[in-house]
Amino acid sequence: MSTHREFPRSVRVASTLQRELADLIREGISDPRLDGVTITEVALSSDLSHAKVYISRLGRPTAEACALLNEYVP
Repeated sequence: MSTHREFPRSVRVASTLQRELADLIREGISDPRLDGVTITEVALSSDLSHAKVYISRLGRPTAEACALLNEYVP
């Protein structure tokens, strides 16, 4: 049995999105103010058209990190 069928598509997409966003922050943004930011969860709408991304930040306010990340949104 294929491992892809053990989890719903939304779980697989959320997991991939979480991994890709973490890589983008770590490798694509060279802003020291974002050090310690971790993507903790990605929640998707049932039709996969919207995502809510949850983050945490070691030792600093999370709200500040959210504001900084929003500066990088096109």
